[in-house]
Amino acid sequence: MTESNKEALLVTFRSMAGESHTVQLHSGMAVSEAKEILEEKIGIPRLEQRLLCGTAILDDEAKPFLQISRDKVDVQVLRQPRMTLEQFRKELGHGEDPFALNILLQEAVRLEEPHVALEIVYHPDFADLDIPIQEKGNMFKTLAVSGFAAAFEALLQHERVGEVEGVLDAGFVALHHAASRGLVLHCQHMLNSPHFHTASGRKSSGTGNGTTALHHAANETVLEVLLKSPDLSSTETLNATDRFGCTCLHYANTAEMCRIILGQPNFSSINLQDHSGQTALHRTSSPGVCAEIIKDPSFDSLRCLDSLGRTAVHVLVRSEQIATVMLKNPTTIGADLLDVLDTKGRSALHFAASGKVCDLLFAGGFTEINALDKQNQSALHTARNASVAKAILENPNFNQLNAWSVNTETALSHAAAISNDDLVLELLKHPGHQVESLQAALDVSWQLQPETKLLLEQKLQDLHGTSSHICHVL
Repeated sequence: MTESNKEALLVTFRSMAGESHTVQLHSGMAVSEAKEILEEKIGIPRLEQRLLCGTAILDDEAKPFLQISRDKVDVQVLRQPRMTLEQFRKELGHGEDPFALNILLQEAVRLEEPHVALEIVYHPDFADLDIPIQEKGNMFKTLAVSGFAAAFEALLQHERVGEVEGVLDAGFVALHHAASRGLVLHCQHMLNSPHFHTASGRKSSGTGNGTTALHHAANETVLEVLLKSPDLSSTETLNATDRFGCTCLHYANTAEMCRIILGQPNFSSINLQDHSGQTALHRTSSPGVCAEIIKDPSFDSLRCLDSLGRTAVHVLVRSEQIATVMLKNPTTIGADLLDVLDTKGRSALHFAASGKVCDLLFAGGFTEINALDKQNQSALHTARNASVAKAILENPNFNQLNAWSVNTETALSHAAAISNDDLVLELLKHPGHQVESLQAALDVSWQLQPETKLLLEQKLQDLHGTSSHICHVL
């Protein structure tokens, strides 16, 4: 079932305390996915939830919500801890001293025991040691995982940990981990703490690549939570770059995330190039992000070249969906921009994902159809599939069918060498192949399908026969 065919549903969940929560799900959602949503809504770790419909416990892999919605029944939510701290301690063979509790906390996370982690944080001897501030700060990173929001919140409120001045600022990287994992409650709890100060906008160091929490935002919900912080929505943090020179916009993966960032009055880096020369448009992998960037009135970096001399067009034509968004209105991109060759002498056509992308380039005024790169390869040599080859060969301006690369390959012999039967068959549909090209293809055709190889032989024989007839006439 595709995303577009999934039906939106409203399902009511009731706790043992009688509280009810109506949640929007979709018809193809598994119980395990619903538990993740419920963890954010009601705070019960997904690993401790048991969902009951009537008297039946719903299996994590089941997808029952369409029928539940139709039957208009409520789902009961039970909290069932899998193990107590005492059981956990005995199973692992640890004592009850403060040092052992620190070890047990890490083990509880590793073994996915959120209730045990919560018991440890509430234990009267927890953190009752002379622990350096940085080490206490690292505890938050340990708990920045799915299912441990309650333990994370308890740690924030702990008098010997989260309420000690400087500890949260020392453990600021936990916010980055929570943001990257889409942990909305963790982010909210941390940012709401009165003991978490200006470190919220701090960049990570070492292996953190100089990122802020905004660079790590996994989705729009997390991003919105982060931007409620004055430090994270400041001009400095919003436009901060990581070690690669990328802003948070370079990492936006949905149209909504893009809209949120561009809608921030303090954001001004839509045209910024990273250290490789790429703008956020170069780096996008989403058609929606592409559309949002292009239509923004501040965007004017279509002509920016990266370190390989490539425009965003060179990069984005590799995706038919994104290229369709970018090239659907030819007037937005000048023909001269479409004709730019990169440092290797390749045009956008060399990277086209499909025949449809080729047609969009041609419709936009692209003229470098016969460009040969520094390896003397035409766009036909680099054609990704048969539809690209077909679009190029059907263009009346193309005249490089028999071009030989520096590796002594024509497009036909190259297709044969990489055993691409579909591409070979498409190329053979078009006239004009030279004898030498057909022979070169036949020489490397040992992994082609028998029928493809036979067609190659027939084409070569036909050309030889034609040549003999001409010689005989002369």
